[in-house]
Amino acid sequence: MIYHALGNVGLGKTAWASLYAKQFSELNPNSNIYANYHLNLKNFVYTPFMFLPFSKLDKALIIADDFYALKNVKGFTATCVNLSRKASLDIILTGQYYTMIPKEIRTLSNEVRPFLDKITEKLYSVIMTPDNECSNYVIKDVFTKMKGLYNTNEIVKFNRLDNIADEIIKHSNDLNDLLNNIELYAQSQTKTNQMLKLIKSIPKSSRFFQ
Repeated sequence: MIYHALGNVGLGKTAWASLYAKQFSELNPNSNIYANYHLNLKNFVYTPFMFLPFSKLDKALIIADDFYALKNVKGFTATCVNLSRKASLDIILTGQYYTMIPKEIRTLSNEVRPFLDKITEKLYSVIMTPDNECSNYVIKDVFTKMKGLYNTNEIVKFNRLDNIADEIIKHSNDLNDLLNNIELYAQSQTKTNQMLKLIKSIPKSSRFFQ
């Protein structure tokens, strides 16, 4: 299942995604949650560039907050489309505007329009399916439920090329994962070759090339 949550800053997109993650964690304590911001959940895995262990993705939740700002947005779009075929995966993307979510994903996903009422402490959400079926949900006592769940002021750091290489190694279980994550990041054969050469120069990557 794929969701794309839309709305201006402060309307509750990240809150909705985080509370979804909290519920997912409670229902699936042995399944991982991958996100590009920090969540205080025991089965959470931080992946700022959305590199993933593709060979071990089974029952999992993937959250790309502020999706359009990802440096590898084009590659991750293709990844989402491919991963959407796995019924055991949930994917959440957030963005401020409709045009920030690629058409390939919009046609596959449920659109979420959240609204956080700070006075009543309720999070309202309207969910529209690709078939235009509409549902409405309300989460009460939202600030209590969100307490300590994530840092609303977190600023994602921009990493250097060698840091990106480390992230690719960290989130890859085998050579196929490694190559998929390199392709996810690189937008050309030149960049692919450059990243592969850099990764091969890092000692802890030797396990992929034995």
